[in-house]
Amino acid sequence: KMVSTGALAGGFIGFMTQIMSNTMRKYPIYRHPWEHFIAIGVGGVTMDAVVKWTDNQKLILLENRQKAKDMQAKAEAMGLPILKFNKF
Repeated sequence: KMVSTGALAGGFIGFMTQIMSNTMRKYPIYRHPWEHFIAIGVGGVTMDAVVKWTDNQKLILLENRQKAKDMQAKAEAMGLPILKFNKF
């Protein structure tokens, strides 16, 4: 399985956060290098979870739209008023 772009971006954000933190405190940039790896890991895992969550939300949205269209078709067949849905 390939690493997703979200995980790479999250790792980069975590790494840069640690660099910025050390710079603002006027410490050497690579002070406590294990903290950089922890920040990279936490950022990568977090962004990967966000990407998976948004993909799941897109699937749920498509399923709900299909259900709404099916309900509209049923309502038309029964002679009920037609519901109008905006196209996104």
